[in-house]
Amino acid sequence: MDPKFPIQSVATLTKYSNVSLGDKTDFVLPVSSQSITCLIQIAKDVYANCLKNELTFENWRKFGAEHRITTDIPKEPN
Repeated sequence: MDPKFPIQSVATLTKYSNVSLGDKTDFVLPVSSQSITCLIQIAKDVYANCLKNELTFENWRKFGAEHRITTDIPKEPN
């Protein structure tokens, strides 16, 4: 990375889990995410002036839709 770039290091961790939904189904979905952004590198693998951001995902809702695919080309009116 270019030494002049203001961000020197970024790390992200996302945790997934089996989440039960209201319709008695369950899916593997993200439950939390954490990112750490560091602006100054002091030495190899040693950083300072870091920012930590934590997210928690909750209240999942299932979305459903019906669809139909047609392959017939409509005829032009005469």
